[in-house]
Amino acid sequence: MNTPIQLDNYDDNGVGYSLFFHFIARESHSDIVEMLKEDIIEVSGK
Repeated sequence: MNTPIQLDNYDDNGVGYSLFFHFIARESHSDIVEMLKEDIIEVSGK
């Protein structure tokens, strides 16, 4: 299972960057991957 995450960090002028993460795990660990994904998005403020 591949779970991508994209975090964009751009200002009003379009200057910035994007970060890309991929969690690759077994389907049986999908609940853990989703928790990690939600935590990362929450902490990043996106």
